[in-house]
Amino acid sequence: MAEPRAGAAPAEDRCRRILDSLPGLVWACRADGACDFANASWVAYTGLPAPEHHGLGWQRVLHPDDQARAARAWASALASAGCFEIEARLRRHDGVYRWFSLRSAPSRDDHGAVLAWSGIAVDVHEQHEHARHDAADLARAFDVLDRGEPCFVLDHEFRYVFVNPSQERLSQTRRSETLGRTVWEAFPSVAGPHSRYFREYHRVMRERVPVEFDAYYAPLDLWTHVNVYPTKEGGIAVFFHDVTARKRAEEERGRLVVALRETAARANHSRAQLEAAFEAIPDGIVVFDMKGQVILVNSAEAALHDLTRAEQPRLEYFAAHFQLTDLDGRVLPVDAWPVSRVLRGESFAGWQLHARRLDMGREWFLSFSGEPVRDEEGKQILGLVVTRDVTEFKRAEEALRQSEAQYRAFFEMAIVGMGQLDPATGRILCVNDRYCDITGYSREELLSGSVRDLTHPDDRHDDWERYSRMVRGEVDEYCAEKRYIRKDGRIIWVHVAARMIRDAAGKPIRSVGILEDITQRKEAEQALRESEAALRSADRHKDEFLAMLSHELRNPLAPIRNGLYILEHAAPGGPQALRAHAAIERQVTHMTRLIDDLLDVTRISRGKIQLQRERVELGELVHRIAEDLGPTFEQAGVELAVEVEPASLYVDGDPTRLAQVVGNLLTNAVKFTQRGGHAFLSVRREGNQAVVRVRDDGAGIAPETLRHVFEPFVQADRTLDRSRGGLGLGLSLVKGLCEMHGGTVTAESAGLGRGAVFTVRLPLVPTIARSLAAVPTAAPREPAQRVLVIEDNVDAAETLRDALGMGDHVVEVAFAGPEGIEKARRFEPDVVLCDIGLPGMDGYGVARTMRADPKLRSVYLVALSGYALQEDVERSRQAGFDRHMAKPPSLTALEKMLSEVGRAKLEEAAGTG
Repeated sequence: MAEPRAGAAPAEDRCRRILDSLPGLVWACRADGACDFANASWVAYTGLPAPEHHGLGWQRVLHPDDQARAARAWASALASAGCFEIEARLRRHDGVYRWFSLRSAPSRDDHGAVLAWSGIAVDVHEQHEHARHDAADLARAFDVLDRGEPCFVLDHEFRYVFVNPSQERLSQTRRSETLGRTVWEAFPSVAGPHSRYFREYHRVMRERVPVEFDAYYAPLDLWTHVNVYPTKEGGIAVFFHDVTARKRAEEERGRLVVALRETAARANHSRAQLEAAFEAIPDGIVVFDMKGQVILVNSAEAALHDLTRAEQPRLEYFAAHFQLTDLDGRVLPVDAWPVSRVLRGESFAGWQLHARRLDMGREWFLSFSGEPVRDEEGKQILGLVVTRDVTEFKRAEEALRQSEAQYRAFFEMAIVGMGQLDPATGRILCVNDRYCDITGYSREELLSGSVRDLTHPDDRHDDWERYSRMVRGEVDEYCAEKRYIRKDGRIIWVHVAARMIRDAAGKPIRSVGILEDITQRKEAEQALRESEAALRSADRHKDEFLAMLSHELRNPLAPIRNGLYILEHAAPGGPQALRAHAAIERQVTHMTRLIDDLLDVTRISRGKIQLQRERVELGELVHRIAEDLGPTFEQAGVELAVEVEPASLYVDGDPTRLAQVVGNLLTNAVKFTQRGGHAFLSVRREGNQAVVRVRDDGAGIAPETLRHVFEPFVQADRTLDRSRGGLGLGLSLVKGLCEMHGGTVTAESAGLGRGAVFTVRLPLVPTIARSLAAVPTAAPREPAQRVLVIEDNVDAAETLRDALGMGDHVVEVAFAGPEGIEKARRFEPDVVLCDIGLPGMDGYGVARTMRADPKLRSVYLVALSGYALQEDVERSRQAGFDRHMAKPPSLTALEKMLSEVGRAKLEEAAGTG
C-alpha cells in the first residue's frame, strides 16, 4: 500500500507548501477549537515548535493584556459557529510584541456541522501604529482649530464645510445654521459687491492668493481683522480677529487729534483735560513736535518703552535704542519709521512692524497709526503716533497658521486615506491624496459625490446603517470592512474607521475618518480558504483512491486463485485449464495496467517521463489501436466506427504514448457505453492541427463531474459494485501526455445518459515523402542465453525460471545477494536479473560487487524493481546495472531484451572473427 500513498502525497504536500508560503501566520483547529496545525511562518515568528501551539497553546503567545479578550472572542466563535475576528499583540521569538489581525472561520460538512477551523494572522503593526498616531495628530489638529481664533472653511461654491466654536460665538450663529449653506445665504447682509467681505472672498477664490483686510459688520456693530487663504480643495479658509476695541481706540484717537488741534488754537486750553484724555486711551500715544522732540507721552506708551512721563527724548534716542523691521524681515531706516512718516505729513493706520530694544533684547510686534496735527490754517504743527502691542495676537495667528500647516501636511502626507463627510448626506467634504490613490478618482471627482457612490451596491444598505448609528450617537466610532468600486471598475476591500465631531449641543457637524486598502489581506484570506478546500478535496480524493485501489487490487486475486486451483486439478491442455490460463492472463494484465497507470501519473506530475519522439503517421496509429481493441468492443456489445482522413497526418511524438492516449479514450468509451450502444473514432485535419475525436452515446457525464474529469482519481462510477473498475487515472494520463506533446484534450457532454465527446488536438509537422525501405535480410536466430535470477521471493524466482526455460534459455536461481554472486562465479551467466530489494546485501551491492570482479565484469546486469521513477533508474545505472525494468516485467519484454543481448554477442563475434 506504500505506492498508492505516494501517488496521493503530492496533493497534500502542495497544499502544505501553499499554506507555508502564505504571507500570514496560518493555523488550523479541530471542531472543538483545539489547535492541531501551525504553518512554517507561525513557527518561525514565535520561535516555538509547532506542538507547543497545539490545543490552546497558541493563546500563550498573546500579550497578557489581550489574552482574556481573545479567549472570550474564541469561546463566542466556537459557541455560535461564527467567524473569529480580533486584533491582538503576538510575542515574537525575540520577546517583542507586534499587532496582528487574527481571523478564523469554520469549515462545514454538507449538513452544516463544523468539521474544523482554519485561521490566519496578518501583521498590521505598522498600520495600527500609524493609525493610532494619525488619529492623535488629527485630534490635536482639530483641537487647535476648535480652540483657536474664530475661523471657518468654505468649499468652491462658498458653502460652509467647517465652523469652529469661536466663530459661532463671534457671529452669534450656530454651526447647524451655516454648515451646508452658502455664506451669502447664512449672512445675506454681506452678499453683493457693496460688501468688502464679498469682494475679497471672491478675489481669493478667483486668484488663489491670500489677502488681509479690516471690515465692519453692521448687524453686530463689529470690526474684524480678516485673513483669507485659498485651500487645496478649491475653497477658502477665513480667520477672524475681533478688532472692535482697536477701532474704537482709533476713533478716540481721531477725537483726540481734534482736541489737540483745538488745543493748539486755544492757548488757554486746560492741560489737565488733555492729559486726562490721553490717559483714557489704552494704546500708547506719543506726540512729537516738528523737530522730532517728544512733547507728550501717555502711561501706556511709557510702560511699553520703559519711559517716565517726565522724559521727553528726541527721535535720535529711539533710533539709538530700537530697531524696526517689516513683517518680511527688512530693517527700516529711521526716515521710514512711523514718526518720520507722520512728521512728513502722512496718515496711516494698522501698520504692523517688528520692534526690538537693542540694549535690553526685548521684542514686540507693534501696530502703528499716525496722524499729523495741523493748525487752523492747515499748517502741520505736531505729529501723533499711536502704538498698539499686537505681539500676542501675532503669536496666536502664527501658531494657528502653523497648526493649520501641520494639520494640512499631516493630512496630505498620511500613509492612509483620510477624509471628512457630511453626516447627513454622506457627501465627501475633503480627502487627501492617498484617498484618491486608493479609489482611483481625482479630488474634484470625489468632492462632487458621496461615499455611498464608492461603496459596492451589496454593501451600501448595511454600511450606511452602521454609519448612521454613529451619527445618532448610539456608538462612539464607526469601523467597517467593505468593498469599494474604483474608477477603473476594479473591486477592492477597504478598512474604514471614523469618529464624529459635534458642536457644543452634541449635534453632528462632520465625520473624520481614515481609509486603508486591505485587498491583499482579503486575497490572502481567500487563498487560505481555497487552500483549505483544496486540502480537504485532496484528503477526500486520497481516501477514495485508497478504497478504489484496495477494491481494484483485490478483485483480480479471486479469479487468479481459482485459476490456480483449476490448473492443479484439471487435465493439462483441457478446456478448463485453457479457460483458467486465459483468466489468469487477463487479470495479471489488468493489475499490470493499474500499476503502470499509477506510475505514469506520478512520473507526469513530476516531469519524469521522457518522450521518444519520432514522426508518427496518426491515421495509421489510430487504425492499429482500433484493431487491437476491436475484440474488447465486440465482447462488450458496442459498435465501433472509425473514420480517418485519407491524407497522411504526421505529428512529432512518442508512438507508444500516443497509442496510450487513443487507447485510454477508447477504453473509456467502451467502459461507459451500454450493450447495443455506439462509439465513433475519427481523425481529421483542422488548420495546422490533427484532431482525434472519440464520441459515444453512453452514460454521459454529470455537469459537476465534467469540470474535474481530467483530475487524478476522479470517477463517474461511484457505485458499491464498481462494475466498470479502474482508478480514475486514465483521463488524467491522457491530459498529461497531450500537454507533453504540445496538444490539448477537452471533454463535452450534454449530461447523464447523453453520451460524451473527447477531442484531442496535436500540432502537425510537414509531410515528407517516404523513401522505400531496404528489404530486410534474414537475421540469424539468436542463441539461447545463460540467465541467473537473483530474487528473494521464491515463487517469483521459480516461475520466472520456468517461464524463461520454456524459451530454451538456461536459467539458474539464487535467493540472496551473496548466494547469487557465488553462483555467478560458477555458472558464468550471460545475463543476471537481480531484484533491488534483497535482504542483507541489496541489488545495488550485488551490482557493485560484480562490476569489481574481473570474471563477472562483462555480465549484462538487469535491475528488477517495483520503483521505476527516473531517479530510481539513475541510481541503478550508477550502481553498475545495464538496464532497469519495472516489476513485474512482461515475458515479452524479457525475451526481447535477451534477444538484443544475444544479437549483440553475435555482432561482436562477427566483428572479431
